[in-house]
Amino acid sequence: MLVEGKSDGFTYSRSGGKYGNKGQNWTNGPKAVYSNGQVKWDLSSLGTLENGVTYKVSFTVWPKQAAYNLMADLHNGKVSYNDLSPEQKSMIVNKNGSYYLKTNTQAFVDYKKVKTENGKEVEGETGYSKYDDPDPMKLSYTTLKVTKNWTDSTLDNKSTRPNPIKVWIVRDGEKYQEVTLSKANNWEQTVYIAPGLKVKPGDHGTDKTGANAGIIQSSPGHVYTVAEDGIDRRYELSVSPIKPLLDGTTTNTIDDLIDGLSNTKWPGKTATITAKNILKNSLKISKVVTTKDDASDSITVDKTFKVNLSLTDSSGNPLKTVDYDADGKISNGELQYAIYDKSNPQNPIKTGAIDSPTMSFDLKTSQYVRVINIPSGASYTVTEDQSSIPAGYKFLKIANGTGKLNGDKSVDVTVYNKRNALNVAILKVDTANVNKVLKGAEFVLYKKDGVTEATNADGQKIGKLVTNSEGKVVIGNLLEGEYVLKETKAPSGYKLAAPITVHVLGNKVVFTQQGIQKDGVPSADGFTYTMTITNSSGTELPMTGGSGVKLLMIIGTVLVVISLSYGFRLWYRRERGEE
Repeated sequence: MLVEGKSDGFTYSRSGGKYGNKGQNWTNGPKAVYSNGQVKWDLSSLGTLENGVTYKVSFTVWPKQAAYNLMADLHNGKVSYNDLSPEQKSMIVNKNGSYYLKTNTQAFVDYKKVKTENGKEVEGETGYSKYDDPDPMKLSYTTLKVTKNWTDSTLDNKSTRPNPIKVWIVRDGEKYQEVTLSKANNWEQTVYIAPGLKVKPGDHGTDKTGANAGIIQSSPGHVYTVAEDGIDRRYELSVSPIKPLLDGTTTNTIDDLIDGLSNTKWPGKTATITAKNILKNSLKISKVVTTKDDASDSITVDKTFKVNLSLTDSSGNPLKTVDYDADGKISNGELQYAIYDKSNPQNPIKTGAIDSPTMSFDLKTSQYVRVINIPSGASYTVTEDQSSIPAGYKFLKIANGTGKLNGDKSVDVTVYNKRNALNVAILKVDTANVNKVLKGAEFVLYKKDGVTEATNADGQKIGKLVTNSEGKVVIGNLLEGEYVLKETKAPSGYKLAAPITVHVLGNKVVFTQQGIQKDGVPSADGFTYTMTITNSSGTELPMTGGSGVKLLMIIGTVLVVISLSYGFRLWYRRERGEE
């Protein structure tokens, strides 16, 4: 049975004769009865019916859900009219592709003829009249427009979207109808669906009060959503389910209020469901080396740094990165990474799948790594393996090192290191002629206290420094800080230079000689700073403690001894009276 009715809500009227062609409502006549799917209206209590008068009882018949289901299947071509069962055909009428529902599969009238003889009514024979084909009710239908929406503002090339794509209309959790969406059809297609039916109090004869007050959900309807098989792994599908219900007037489609779905009203008889393909998230992790604490500059160094990435799902658990088949082999690794040189972002140096929620990448300052297909709701944390930072560099900070990704989001993460060691070169020249370089000058570098010998960034003692034939010696990989440079041996024929204070900074070297502060001269690559140290020629000053002092002391001692000896002899002779 494809229809049902209610025992309440009958209306009555009479037309013709004294009631006129338009008729009049009839409120005090016999009442119809609804029982076992049939309506019976007994007018025998009236006696003889008035001549030329039409008696009419009206009531609302609601199609059952099965009728709407069958209607959708017929329009979608899932079944054909010729394949219907005899019972279904007895209730469905096909008129040029439009389908009608018979509200009265059986309709007849029992009556007795009455004639008047000699002024008296005389009952005659009993009659029976059957309606062979009662006027059917055109069955209202509902369509569903499926629209594909792309949320991929961070996608570099929109032409790489999959086109076309096939999606399934899912009804109550089961695949119902497959549709094809493409750029050619503007990413939308319309199909027929089976709505439910919702009747509000007072509609079509229902009571506003009493036992039948409230919403009468005559036909429950179905929950519809969309599924996409084999979805491009770069995207996630987001769909809000709907439950279309006719509002009782069969002119509007609304979704369900009872099941907690949002309340939306669509004009006409077409509901809309939108399937959003949301581009998954991506991370770009870059390495920058700077010489300043505020990271206001950057330099390129041929060093490798290790950065770590950790991913968790929306619940804070390690993110599932792969699926495994029955043999325990990876069957689906959606998370991908690619390492690029900054000068060539089109061609990756290295690519691969991420098979763990934590992973490390080795990066140089000329490189970055991009991680794609991170699902919505995931959180990330980027750190640096500080135990592997090259000597002469230190961790500074990470910009955007943690965060949550909510779809179609591309986040730039930058890991900063500061160079905290430089090469310091000593150039020894003549004070009077700076173009004359001095070979053989010896130095020792001390820490700030001037007593403890300095070490380089690798922790190795620097030791004795001797200028070569070009007047140079280089102190390699010297950490930031203050030092004291002492000349322990001057070139032949030159005086020892006074101690020199040296300040090594991240981006320069400053030194002070004889109270004058100077800047070291940087090399082209900015890694070596040269200090020009001058020496004056001539005998060393006594306070310097050189070999010249020793000679003077010996000569002075001899003269003192001779003088004392002569004085003693002169005193002795005088005491004896000798001249």
